[in-house]
Amino acid sequence: EVCNSRCLTASARKRLFYVGLQTCREAKKQFVLPFVPDLSLRARDVLDYDLQDELLSLSEAQFKQLQEGKRWRPSDLAWPATVCGTLVSHYGVSVGRGNSQLVPSKPPFLPRRFSARECARLMGFPNTFVLPGKDSAEEGAMAALKKEYHMIGNAVTPPLVAALAGAIFAHFPELDNDVDWEELGRQTAISLALSTRKEY
Repeated sequence: EVCNSRCLTASARKRLFYVGLQTCREAKKQFVLPFVPDLSLRARDVLDYDLQDELLSLSEAQFKQLQEGKRWRPSDLAWPATVCGTLVSHYGVSVGRGNSQLVPSKPPFLPRRFSARECARLMGFPNTFVLPGKDSAEEGAMAALKKEYHMIGNAVTPPLVAALAGAIFAHFPELDNDVDWEELGRQTAISLALSTRKEY
């Protein structure tokens, strides 16, 4: 089934999940996707609007290209009450074409890309998740950032996977029957999701 991470993250991310259980296994019940509450996380919960970083900011040329293009509008920015768009592995590449959501900045600064930490938060990775950073002294800062974008954009959202895992574990009779695995998965998902907030 197609699941959207929107209830557990500040971004919409629809992905197709297959859940397979052995037919020879004595199932406790028929598998259904678990209910997860809508935590109503928004861009303001995970983005730092005061962050100014030259590496992340658009150049004058990129901003001009963005304004002259037909795809982009100022309403596409990640305003505080926004549910952000889906992050992809090539996020931040060719920002002038208008295919990457940007963070609005206070004048006179131009909009900027998401930081790698903000991308991780949007995907549901807790603030304790360690980002890889640069592999070597020779690797430039932009190359390292693109590598982080690529890794995060290809990931699954941990809160949603935690909820799904709990529902799957509930189908294993050999596991501890005193544990409500589905509820444990849901609570783990909520805990992970809430730990993405910037003030956490």
